[in-house]
Amino acid sequence: MADRTTANETLTRDELAAYFEHLGEEFREDDLEGGDVRVAVGNKTVALNPPEAVDLSVDVVERSPMFRGTRETIQLEVTWKPQS
Repeated sequence: MADRTTANETLTRDELAAYFEHLGEEFREDDLEGGDVRVAVGNKTVALNPPEAVDLSVDVVERSPMFRGTRETIQLEVTWKPQS
């Protein structure tokens, strides 16, 4: 069974940078909590337990449809098998 927590928000560029900086700090820290990474998802915080090395996939799409206007997206996916 998989638990999924999802949130969609609109952020300023500064708010997005702060979110990524905080997430980066979480991955960088080796605290007393057993290496947990705490991720804010909407009004919830999820604790994850990644190993030292994780897999990263980056997907960038630049679209120029004729009728809907230009749209750009970045999708980041970080995956791992949790530490025991």
